[in-house]
Amino acid sequence: SRSYPSIFIVYHCIHCIAGARWETSYLMSWPLVSCILITAFLAVSADQETCEQYPTASASLVQRSSISSLTLSHTNESAQETETERSTRERWIPVDTDMKKDMANAKNAVENAKNASTKPSGWKQDLARIQAGDGKSQSDHIDYTAMTATAISALLSNAFLCATVLGLFSVLHNRYPLVFRGNVLEGKVPMDMDRNWVASSLAVDLDKIESGLGLDACMAIKYSSFGAQLMLTIGMPNLLLFSPLHRWYGEGGLEHTDLFASWSMANIKIYHPWLYHLHAIAVIWAVLAVRKLVFQAQSRFVTRRMSWMKGLQYPRANTVLVEEIPKDCRSKEQLQKFFCDNLGPDSVVCVEMVMQTKTLEDSIQLWNNAKTKLTESKGYFEREGLRPTLGRFQGFPHNLLYCFGPDSADSADALDYFTAEMAKYELQIKEMRDAINREAQKGEGDQNNQNTHSAFVTFRSRKDAEIAKALEFSGCRCCSEWVISEAPEASAIRWQDLSQEARSGKTVAIGYLLMLFLLANFSPICLAISSAASEIDMGMLQPLWAALAPTLGLTIFLSMLPTVLLLILSNFFTLRSEPLAQHQLQMWYFHFQAVCILFLPIVGSDFRNFAKQILQDSSPSSVLKLLADRIPLSSQFFFSFVVLQWSVACMEILRMAVLGKFLLFRAMHTEKEARDMAEPEDQEFYGMGGRFARWSLNLVIGCIFCGVWPLVTLVTLVQFLLQRVAYGYLFAFAETKKADSGGEFWSESLSQLLYSMVLFAVGMCGLLLHRSSSLIPAAVAFVGVVIAVISVWQFQTGFRWRSLPIPEVVAIDRESLSKATQPNAGIYKHPALRDDSEI
Repeated sequence: SRSYPSIFIVYHCIHCIAGARWETSYLMSWPLVSCILITAFLAVSADQETCEQYPTASASLVQRSSISSLTLSHTNESAQETETERSTRERWIPVDTDMKKDMANAKNAVENAKNASTKPSGWKQDLARIQAGDGKSQSDHIDYTAMTATAISALLSNAFLCATVLGLFSVLHNRYPLVFRGNVLEGKVPMDMDRNWVASSLAVDLDKIESGLGLDACMAIKYSSFGAQLMLTIGMPNLLLFSPLHRWYGEGGLEHTDLFASWSMANIKIYHPWLYHLHAIAVIWAVLAVRKLVFQAQSRFVTRRMSWMKGLQYPRANTVLVEEIPKDCRSKEQLQKFFCDNLGPDSVVCVEMVMQTKTLEDSIQLWNNAKTKLTESKGYFEREGLRPTLGRFQGFPHNLLYCFGPDSADSADALDYFTAEMAKYELQIKEMRDAINREAQKGEGDQNNQNTHSAFVTFRSRKDAEIAKALEFSGCRCCSEWVISEAPEASAIRWQDLSQEARSGKTVAIGYLLMLFLLANFSPICLAISSAASEIDMGMLQPLWAALAPTLGLTIFLSMLPTVLLLILSNFFTLRSEPLAQHQLQMWYFHFQAVCILFLPIVGSDFRNFAKQILQDSSPSSVLKLLADRIPLSSQFFFSFVVLQWSVACMEILRMAVLGKFLLFRAMHTEKEARDMAEPEDQEFYGMGGRFARWSLNLVIGCIFCGVWPLVTLVTLVQFLLQRVAYGYLFAFAETKKADSGGEFWSESLSQLLYSMVLFAVGMCGLLLHRSSSLIPAAVAFVGVVIAVISVWQFQTGFRWRSLPIPEVVAIDRESLSKATQPNAGIYKHPALRDDSEI
C-alpha cells in the first residue's frame, strides 16, 4: 500500500516532464494529483491503523534511531536495548507474544528516559526548548516568544520609511523633471501627464520600452511582475493552508506563546503523524509551479528576443567580433582576404582592427580636461565679469567650485592658458593618429606593433555573419585561434580589454583565488555583524533593534561587494563589453549573496561548532540533519531581511546620488549639461548585474521559505509589488539608456531560480527525513528533487534564443540588403581614431 503509489509518482512525474512541451501545463495533471493524494491518504491511514492494531507500540512514532538512542543513553541493560531495536525494525511484522513483551520493554525505556535527569542533547534539545516555550535556543539565539513583536516592528518601521520616501518623491519628481522624467522630455518614452506617477509606472508599454530603451530594461520591469506572480502562486496557498495547520494542529506549544511563531514550521512537533506528509506534497507542487511559470515566462521572452534580433540595425546585425587572430593575419587586407576566401568573394564590407591606443587615449583625456576647465573659466567670466587667473582657478576644489579658490601668485590668464593647452593637445593627437595609421599599414605579423589580436568584421549579408559565428576556422579544437562571437553594442565596448592579449592561465587562476579569498573574509565579517547586532540588548526598543540591526548592517556591508568584485573581474578576466562585465558581476554577486545571506544564517552564528559537527560525522545525512534543525530557526532573519528590501527599493527611486550631482553641476553649467554630467548612476551597485542579483536572491528566499514560514512569501510578494512600481518608473522615465545585452540578465536569473529549487527540494527532503516518523514524506519530497534537476536540464538545453533561424536571417537579408551601402559601416572603429568624431 505504501511502495506502489510512490513508485508510480516518480514514474509519472519523469514521464510528464520528459515528454512535456514548453507550453503544456502538467501542474494540474489529474493522474499525478490523484496518485499524490492516494499516497498521502494511505500513509496517514497506515500510521493510524498501526497505532490502533498494536496498542503496546504507542511509541512507534519515535522509531528507529530515536528509540535506540534513548534506550542506549538511559538504560544499562544491553539485552533490553537489543530487543528494542529489533522491535522497531520489525514494526510491520505481525506481533507475537514475545514481541509484545519486547515492545512493552521499549515503552518502559522511553518513559524512564523522559523522567531521567539527563536531558537530550543536540538539535532535538534546542527544538524541544523552543516548542516548550523556554525562550532562546542555545545554538541560534532566536527568541520565538518575541517573533510577533519583532515582525511587527520590522513591518511598521519599513512601511513608515517607504511611505515617507514615496511622499518625498511625489514632490521631487515634479520639481526636477530632467532628473526624474528625462526620457519623457527627450521623447524616448511617452507619458500620460494626467495620471499620477504610480499609475504611469504600472501602465508602461513594454513594447515601447523595448524599442526606446532596450530589451534589458523591458525584461527588468517584467521580472518584477514575474516575481509577484510567482509569490502569489506559491505563497498564498501555503499561507492559507499551512499557517492554520501549523497553529492548530502542529502541537509544538508555540501557539500558547507567540502568534506569528505558531504559524511557522517550528510549531510542528517532531514525528507528527500526518502534517509532514502534506509538506512533502507541497514540495512537489512548489517545484512544479515554479517550473511552469519559469518555462512560460522564458517562452514569452524567446518570442520577444526573436523580435528584438530581427530589429537589430546594420552594421551591428552584420558584424562579428574576431579574437585570437593569428599573427600572419593581423592586418585589414589579410583578414578580409581570409574571410572572402572562406565565405565567398565580396562577402566582407569592412574590417576594423583593434589597435594599441593607450597613449592616444591619455592625450585625448588631457584635451577633454582642458576643454572642461576652459568652459568653467568662460562661465566664471560671464558670471563675474572678470577674467579668472590660473591660480584662482586651480584652487580647491577647482573642478567644482572654481570661484572660491585661493588667489595664489600665479596670475596667468586662465582663458588664454587653457585655450593654448587645447591647441597643444590637438596637435599631439593628430600626430599620434597619423603615426598609428602609418604603422598599421606597414605590414603583417611581428613587424606590426599596432594591430592587436582582435578585430570587427562587417559582412555584406547577415547570413554570412551567422555562418561565420557557427563555423570552426581553426584546424585544432584545442587551439584558441579564430574565436568568433556576436559583436556587442559599439558604445559599450571595453577597448582596452580587447587590445590586450588573452589573459594567461596564471592570471585567471589568481583571479579565482582572490574570489575565494574574498569569500573567506567576507563570510566571517557577515557573521560577526549579524551576531553582534543580535547580542545587544536595547531594552524596550529590542523588537525594533532585532528587526533592523542584523539585516541592515549586513545589507550596508554587502553593498560594497559589487565594487570589489568588478575590480577583480576587470583586472584578472577579459571583459569585452560593459554588458558582459555586468553579466559576470550578476553571477558572482548572486553566489556571494547566497553564501553570505542565504547560507550563513542557516549555519548559525557559531560556524566553528557547525564545522565541528560536519567533520565529526562527515556523511550527507549529518548535513541534512543540521539543515532540518536550522532552517525553521532562521526564518525570522529572512523575514526581516525581505521587509528591509522594501525600503531599499523605495530609496532607489529618489536617485539621491544623481540628484546631488545634478544640483552641484547646475551651479556652473546649464541644466542639460548638468544632467549629462550627473548621469548615469553608479553601475557597480545600480547596474543591471547588481540589481538582478539582488532581485534573484529575494525571489529565492520567498521560494525556499514558502512552506517553512509562509509569511516570508507574503512580504516577498509586497517587495516585488513595490519593486514593480519603483523600477517601472525608473527604467521607463528617469534613467538613461544603457548598453543592451539582449536579455542575458533575465535568462541568467531564471536559471538561478531553477538551480535554487533543487536546493529547496534537497533541504526539505533532509528536514522531512529527520523530523518525520516515516520515510514516506522524504521519499515523496525526493520526487521534487528529480523534477527540479530535470527542469534545470530542460531549461538549459530546450530554449534556443541566442540566434535566429537561418530561414529568417535569409528573409531579413532580402529585405535589407541595400543597407550594406550605408556610410556607418565603420562604427566599430576605435572612437579615438575616428576622423568624424569629436576628440
